[in-house]
Amino acid sequence: MWIWLGSSLFLLFLIIVLLLSSHIKLRFLAKKRNKNDLVRINVTFLFGMISLHYNIPEIELKNLQDGLIIRERIAII
Repeated sequence: MWIWLGSSLFLLFLIIVLLLSSHIKLRFLAKKRNKNDLVRINVTFLFGMISLHYNIPEIELKNLQDGLIIRERIAII
């Protein structure tokens, strides 16, 4: 039992060291053309092995107190 506990703690330690030693690349792209909004966020980490992509199609800025409103577009065909 102690072998399993020790090996799992060692594996957890290796994962933490890998996460802390890798670079995290964050790309942010925002475009606005007329009424079309596009915000794209790309996150890459763990030496490029894991990549996450987020697309936000529509953003509305109210005022400083209300903040941003993010909406998803639904196409009805």
